[in-house]
Amino acid sequence: MLDVIKERLKGHQLLEGLKAGDDQLPQAAVLVPITNDSEEPQVLLTLRSAELSSHAGEVSFPGGRQDDTDTSLEHTALRESFEEVGIPKNQINVIGRLSSRKSRYGLNVTPYVGILPKDLKLKTNPDELSCAFTVPLRFFAETTPSVIKTVPLNGVNYKVPSYQYNEFTIWGLTAVVLVELVNLVFDADISLIES
Repeated sequence: MLDVIKERLKGHQLLEGLKAGDDQLPQAAVLVPITNDSEEPQVLLTLRSAELSSHAGEVSFPGGRQDDTDTSLEHTALRESFEEVGIPKNQINVIGRLSSRKSRYGLNVTPYVGILPKDLKLKTNPDELSCAFTVPLRFFAETTPSVIKTVPLNGVNYKVPSYQYNEFTIWGLTAVVLVELVNLVFDADISLIES
């Protein structure tokens, strides 16, 4: 399965989801961490602290806003992953990226897909996170997301998807990124455009 993910990311055509001028927005990056398990890869997600000023109590990928000291958006994703869940950058094998998206907070967010060692021990930052957890990547391909609302963009109405996994609600930009990934890897054909 990991070989399929790597191969599909190599030839992936990035989606056009940004309006003119969105490249001038503040930049952010997230890591889409996948465990090194060839039979059943898992996606690592985090539950943000309820005390944070933005995205409080929401499920997300490790990531954040680009700093002046970051050499690239990939560097941003790796730095934030270390700060939030304690993953050293030399333990992450970045294998590709997914389409940049505009967040509801006005950031241009670029996701990078990275493979983590199989038995990596995490150290969550309690100032930023309540916990970290994994979900089988296949879950997102085999589960039809519910739609919580639609958002107009460039004359098209896009669905905002939501998944329920145990006690966790995975929605918004995080779910959109996951849909792009499972459409690519599993040919899931999940449409986020309102017909």
